[in-house]
Amino acid sequence: MVLPLPPIVHGPITTFSPSVRVTGVLADATVELLADGSPIGKSVAGSNGTLWVTIVDRPNVGQSVTAVQTTTDGSSAPSPQGVPVIDLPNPLPSPVFVSPLTTAMSAVRLSGLVPGASITISNNGTVVGLGGGSETTAWIPILAGASLDAGTPLIAEQSLAGISSPSVASLPLVQLGREVDLPTPNVAQPVTACETSIGVSGVTPSADLIADNEGIVTTWFNPAEAYAAWGALQFRQGKMLVKQAFPRLNSESGTTTVPVGPPVTPPTPAIQSDICPQIAQIKLSNLAPGSVVTVYTRAPDPANPGTTIETAIGTAGVSASSEPFNLPPGVNPVTSAGQAVLLTAAQTRCGLTSGKATPAKFAAAGGPYMVPILAGPLFDCARVVVMQSAHLGSQVEARSAVTGLPLGDPVFVDQPTVFFRTWLPLTEGDKVFIRQSGCNANGDSAADKVHPLPAPIPVPEIGAPIRPAAPFVYAQGFLRGARAHLLVNRVLRSSVDTQFVDAWIPAGSPPLKEEDVVFVVQTLCAHASSLEGRGVPVTRGHLKVSVAPSTVQRGTTASVTVTAVDADTGGAVSGAQVLLDGKVVGGTGTAFSFSPKAGQPNPAGAVKSPVQYFDAPFSISLTDPPPPMGKLHLNVGPGAPIPQKVVLAGATWTVTPQWLTGQSFTANGANATIALPVPPAGSQAKVTVSLATTWAVAGEINGAVFPPQSFAGLMSPNPTILNWTGSDLTAGWWALVSVSEDEDGNARLNVVATFQGVQ
Repeated sequence: MVLPLPPIVHGPITTFSPSVRVTGVLADATVELLADGSPIGKSVAGSNGTLWVTIVDRPNVGQSVTAVQTTTDGSSAPSPQGVPVIDLPNPLPSPVFVSPLTTAMSAVRLSGLVPGASITISNNGTVVGLGGGSETTAWIPILAGASLDAGTPLIAEQSLAGISSPSVASLPLVQLGREVDLPTPNVAQPVTACETSIGVSGVTPSADLIADNEGIVTTWFNPAEAYAAWGALQFRQGKMLVKQAFPRLNSESGTTTVPVGPPVTPPTPAIQSDICPQIAQIKLSNLAPGSVVTVYTRAPDPANPGTTIETAIGTAGVSASSEPFNLPPGVNPVTSAGQAVLLTAAQTRCGLTSGKATPAKFAAAGGPYMVPILAGPLFDCARVVVMQSAHLGSQVEARSAVTGLPLGDPVFVDQPTVFFRTWLPLTEGDKVFIRQSGCNANGDSAADKVHPLPAPIPVPEIGAPIRPAAPFVYAQGFLRGARAHLLVNRVLRSSVDTQFVDAWIPAGSPPLKEEDVVFVVQTLCAHASSLEGRGVPVTRGHLKVSVAPSTVQRGTTASVTVTAVDADTGGAVSGAQVLLDGKVVGGTGTAFSFSPKAGQPNPAGAVKSPVQYFDAPFSISLTDPPPPMGKLHLNVGPGAPIPQKVVLAGATWTVTPQWLTGQSFTANGANATIALPVPPAGSQAKVTVSLATTWAVAGEINGAVFPPQSFAGLMSPNPTILNWTGSDLTAGWWALVSVSEDEDGNARLNVVATFQGVQ
C-alpha cells in the first residue's frame, strides 16, 4: 500500500472563490480543502491530475488553505505549503482580452479575472457574453443569437460583492462571414489510447475545434493556427473525427479521421538533480498527462552491503508534461548511517509502466547563494514579474511588500530566469520583492515599486524592413508585461504577451504580402498606445549572394553552396531557389552537385525568392584542368640509425623543376610524395632535390655521452639532381651516423643522408 502524495493547492483564493484548483490528484480520490486546518470543502476526482474542489464554507482573509487527498490506500499528509486567502482588490482589475477577436467566434478568452466575479461583455451597448467562475483566465461564451459588429470593440468588465472593475475595450473585431472557408484540420499522429491531448495545425483562430472519439466529444476554441489541444478525457482506442466550425455561422470544415491506436508505455520521467530537502518538493518532466507517478527512495540496504533498496513513498496524478510534486513528510537526504538517499520515479498509464527516472541526489550544503534580481521596471496592470539569476532547485515567489502576501503560486526554479505569472494584475503603488527559499539560497530581494502607466502609452517601434510572408514581426519599446497586438492594414491579426521590452509577434494568416501596412499596438488594462500615424509597409528586398567555391574545374564534380543574405539586415535567407542557366539546381544554404563539362562556358546563376526578394544574379568561374602530373616519391631512412639514441625528428623536402622558373614544391616527412607537372617536350627535364633533416640524440655513443638535444643533418649530394620524364619515380637517401671531435676535443655527432638512387 502506497499513500498518495500531498496535493498542491493553487491560488488565488478569496473569500468569494467558488472552488480551488488542486494538482497531483489521483482519480477517485476525495480531496478536502482545509483553512488553517478546518475543512471548508471537498470533491471527488474523476481523473488523474487536476481537480477544482468546491468550497462550501467561506474561508477568512489571511487563512492558509491546504489540501488532503484520500484513496483506498489511505490519506496523504496535508499540503506542506498553504495558499493564503487574499482580500478582494478594490477596484477589481480590468479583464484582459487574450484570444483572437472575430465576429464569428463562439467564445472569447479573458485573463486578469477574480475568482467568483461576474463577467459581462458587450458590443455596441448590447450584452453579448456572460460568465464567471474560479479561474483567472477563462473562455466566456458568446450568447446565442448575439450579433457582433465588425470594426467595433468588445467592452468587458467584472464585478463582485459590490466592487467593479473599470471597463476595458478590445481592439476592433475582425469580420468573418459565412463565406469563410474553414480548412480541414491537420492532426499530428500517431494518436494512442489513454492520451489526453492532440496537436493540430492549419486551423482558423477563433473557430471551434471538435473531436469525436468513439462517441466522446471534446470541444476547444482555437487560440492560434497551430497548438496543442489538451485536457480531454483519456482517448479510447478506435478512431477520432476532428473538424472545426463556426457554430454561429452554421459553418463547418471537412473532417479528419485519425486512427487511435492501442495504449503505449509512457516515457521514462526525468527528475531534477540536486533536490532541495528544505522545500519538500521535486520537479518531474517528460510526463504523460493523465498518468500516475510513483516516487521512490533508493538507499543502501543495511542487510545486504553493496546493494540498494527502493521504497515507494507516494503516488500522484499527472496534469502536465512537466510539473512539481510535494514529497511526504519524513524523507531525509541521508540514512541514519549517514549514507546518501536518492529519489527516482516512474509513471503508469492504462496499466503500462515506464522505466524509472535516473536517480537524483539531494543537494549538498553550499552557499549561501545570492537572491534573484527583479528585472524592472514594473508597471500597473502587468501580469508577469521577471526574475533573473534565480538559484536552480530552489523556489521563488513574488510578494507584496505592502501586504506581505504572495502575488502568485511559488515557482520551482529549473532555469536561472523565471517568468513569474501573478494571480492578478499588478497594482500601481504596490512594492514587489522576490522571496527565494531552499538550498541555502533563502533571502528576499530589494523591493521595486509598481509604477503608474505613462501617459500616453508609448507607440512600439516596428523593426523594418518587413518582407512578404515573414512569419514574425519584430517590435520594441514595450512596457514589460504589456500585450502586443499586430494589425495588418489596421485589422487585428495576432497578439502576444510581452516579457521584455521587445517581442516577436506572429504574422498570422494569410501571409503578409507586398504593400500590406503593419501596425503594432500595446495595451495594459484599459490603456492602449495610439494607432494613429503611418505603419510600416511590407516590401520586397534585395539579396546579397556569395558562392563557395566560386571557381570549379571543368570535367570535375564540385559541391557548391550558394548563400544569400538580406542586403538591408544581413539576415540569412535559406531555401530560396538557386538556378544555373535557367534551371533549378537547389536552394540557398544547401549544397548541390555541379559537374561542368569540358568547354562549357561560365554558367549564369540566379537566386529567386519571388515573394520576398528581387532576383539576384551570380556566376561560377570555370577553369580548365591543370596539366598532367607525375608523382615523385621521396624517402630517407632509417628513422632511427641508432635505436633509442639517434632518431629522425623532422624532414622537409624542396623540389625545384628546372624548367619552371622560380617555382618549387615542398613536402614533409621521411616518406613524402610530391606531384610534379609533366615537362613539356624539348625542355630540360631535371629537378633538384634538397633535404633538411632534424635529428634527436640522447645517450652514450662510442664512449661519448650526449645530453638530449636536436641538430640538423646533412645531405649528399646537396642538392641532388634527378632526371624527370613525368613518369612516377622513387628516390631514396640513406642516413649514416658518424662521431668526430672539434678543435676543443668535444664529441660531435653527424648524420648524412646519402643519395642511393632511383627506381
